Amino acid sequence: MRECPNCSKELVPFEFARVQLEACPQCGGLWFDADEMKRAKAAGDDAWAMLDAGIPARSPAAVAAVEQRKPGKKCPACQAPMRPYRFLATSDVWLDECEACGGHWVDDGELAKMQAFLVHSRKADEKVPAEAVAAMAGLAAQARMSQERATAVTAVCRGLMTAVAGPRW
Repeated sequence: MRECPNCSKELVPFEFARVQLEACPQCGGLWFDADEMKRAKAAGDDAWAMLDAGIPARSPAAVAAVEQRKPGKKCPACQAPMRPYRFLATSDVWLDECEACGGHWVDDGELAKMQAFLVHSRKADEKVPAEAVAAMAGLAAQARMSQERATAVTAVCRGLMTAVAGPRW
């Protein structure tokens, strides 16, 4: 029997996209054994959204408990301490990983946040190349103009120095 690291309720096993997962019936958290998150995500974005929507809504008390990010969560599989980490290092989504067995705990609502972060990142990646090309073209034009000005100023300065100091310049 595996227990929820947030509220100690017994986790309920279920199958999703041919992956055996476990959910907490009280707080809506999900347990992924090692590599199960990757395998579940491979089912596609629509399936991933259905997974998050299919978890029962959590109670107000469960919301408060999860929002406080209970320190020292224990792994449901092996009882080792779990380590909190940011999903893809730069997101605002915090997950918990068991370094001993490789499992991951995902609190209720974090799947949707993970998906939103991925969608936002994809959109940002799509925009960057066109914007970057335009910005680089603008910078290249500015660099050429600056180089031309520098060449002209250098020529004027040499002419002035020659006129003032003589031909040794």
